[in-house]
Amino acid sequence: QLYKWWKINTSLNYYRNYVDGTAVGSLYTVDNYSYNAKLNQNFTPWKQSMIQISGIYQSPTYSPLVKNYGQTYMDASFKQDFLNRKLSLSIRCTDLFFTQRRYYDMVGDH
Repeated sequence: QLYKWWKINTSLNYYRNYVDGTAVGSLYTVDNYSYNAKLNQNFTPWKQSMIQISGIYQSPTYSPLVKNYGQTYMDASFKQDFLNRKLSLSIRCTDLFFTQRRYYDMVGDH
């Protein structure tokens, strides 16, 4: 929490992807490392309201037949409570900059 009205949360995941495909051929064996990261920010500009902005990055990943390219995107939402928090209005916008596209290449011996 940077300020009373601004909170930040972040996560980073780093992992190994290993597929042993030697039973069907060495082309089907993959060993790589990938990661993803997320930054989440919550703002409370006035009482009973919240603005949330999230940024996400996924690194490229590989499988025996597909290379998935990385992707980055950002989402935002607004929430306002009414009637002593008995009623809420929420608005959410996903992929603000139209960057959440999935690109991939087929690899291997076809």
